[in-house]
Amino acid sequence: MKLIAFIVLAVIIAFSSSAFAASDVVRTASDEVGPGAKVRFLIDDFDLNISPSRTDRFDGDDTGDKWVVFRTDRSDAGKASPDIKETGPSTGLFEFEIQLVPIEGGEDGEPVDVRGGSNPRIGVLPGDLLIVSYEDNRNPEGKKSLESKIVAVKSWDPEFEQDKESYKSGDRILITITDKDANLSEDTVDSLSDIRVFSESDPAGQRYSALETEDNSGVFELSFSVSESRSGSVFAKDGEEITIIYEDKFPADYAIRSRQINNPEKEFTYTIIIGEQGVSAVTQSAPVLKDTKGADVPEAMVDQQVILSTEINNNRSIALPFVAFVEVRNSDGQTVFLQWHTGTLNASSVTGVGLSWTPDAAGNYTVRVFVVDDIANPSIISPVSESQITVLKNI
Repeated sequence: MKLIAFIVLAVIIAFSSSAFAASDVVRTASDEVGPGAKVRFLIDDFDLNISPSRTDRFDGDDTGDKWVVFRTDRSDAGKASPDIKETGPSTGLFEFEIQLVPIEGGEDGEPVDVRGGSNPRIGVLPGDLLIVSYEDNRNPEGKKSLESKIVAVKSWDPEFEQDKESYKSGDRILITITDKDANLSEDTVDSLSDIRVFSESDPAGQRYSALETEDNSGVFELSFSVSESRSGSVFAKDGEEITIIYEDKFPADYAIRSRQINNPEKEFTYTIIIGEQGVSAVTQSAPVLKDTKGADVPEAMVDQQVILSTEINNNRSIALPFVAFVEVRNSDGQTVFLQWHTGTLNASSVTGVGLSWTPDAAGNYTVRVFVVDDIANPSIISPVSESQITVLKNI
């Protein structure tokens, strides 16, 4: 009967994972795990509670011929049975953990021996499916059934997020790193180690660890201070970049990299500028109309050249490259004019910018100005300022 059950399971595996119905009997905390995770499973079946006064236990082995079997959807994968242990006297909940082991060399690598018993393990790569099946001799309907749970093995690139828009010397910086495959154990707080943090003035920098915010979250917090004097901090002057380098053991393309190179780990970099940045780095005045001689004019005339003028204030104590965009929208919200001016703002200075425009239709218009730091890879460094203007017919 067990042989028939496993043949049926093999046929089901040949189809997509959607062919499996979700099982409440076999459970785990997550349906997606990294290739180095230790995955904890629960089997909820009170029929296995043989001794109400003590904790029951059932031994597994490497044959995969017990009630509980685990394997992957790999054609060369073996199967095994783990030891299962009741969580407490008379709970009817039985637990076990399976250690996933990344296959070295990727698809062309040597398969990892599957082990059952007290330290179950199995070789995997991102893209695999881990399948756990439990042969229930007596389900709630009084029949035999095969309960299954599928967990997808994946790898992810990290995501970085800073706790504030800008920092200054003396601040403590908190960086959140989200890396789901770095969550190696579901019931303990994991950590990321040997994260390098340095600046232009402090190339040696410091090395830090990031601690998982809670069990099974895959979210880690890196905290460090930046200073122009204190030891133990990253040294950085106003305007310098702080660089964070994190080496991800299982990047999103891990399965490909593990086949192509010996070390499939990948470095990811995140940078922070010390000093005012973001939309507060510069501010500009509301745009005004001027004639070609620089005098203010109240309105523009059709087919008459005017200058759209603004003054840009650098709020930082260092020079800043900038690109100032000037946009004109008609009363329907359509852009009828868009030009830009590039340059460098001196430290803590004010720079005037003016772009010429010749309107071709009378009406009411909105002039908008905003500033970015680079035209190829722009980040907005100012709020948007705007003015309403009128264009009259030229009689």
